[in-house]
Amino acid sequence: ARDVHEDMKRSPEKYLAGMPPDVRALHEGRYADYAELLERKGRAGPLPLNEHVGLCEAYWRLKRYDQLERCLPGLEGRHERLPVGGTIDGSRTAALFRADMYLDFGMYRKAIDHASAALASAPDDLEKLAPLYTLVLAHVFLKEHGKAHEYLKQMQGNPAGLAGIPIDEVGLARVH
Repeated sequence: ARDVHEDMKRSPEKYLAGMPPDVRALHEGRYADYAELLERKGRAGPLPLNEHVGLCEAYWRLKRYDQLERCLPGLEGRHERLPVGGTIDGSRTAALFRADMYLDFGMYRKAIDHASAALASAPDDLEKLAPLYTLVLAHVFLKEHGKAHEYLKQMQGNPAGLAGIPIDEVGLARVH
């Protein structure tokens, strides 16, 4: 079996050249192009959930919050199995986007509400990391260091880890 990650390391340009334009734009961090391609595709019919999530993510990364707010209801109540395994829960994903948006707005209590909802519906350890991270930050910004530390300890004890990076460095780097 071919290891696509090895192909990407050897020749990133060749690896990216074989991708569809929308996927390539996403991997290259061209979120405006990615959003435009998915918007065009969405005009022809409903987007699959994974692409709808991608469109919402592009709006969030571009800080286009008005478009994000219009995008999120399309995620609610939808579930999709991924070809590589696992599933996407549109409602949990929408809660995470809302939590991060409210974090960006400095509306930390609302961020906590949405991140808590996402955490409560997380099916496994890996899916708990993102809402835990948001909860750590929101509580730190509220100067509720005890609560922030509780969530940070949950992240540190999470067997899913975070790409080999010590959780305390990731969770605290953005805070300092």
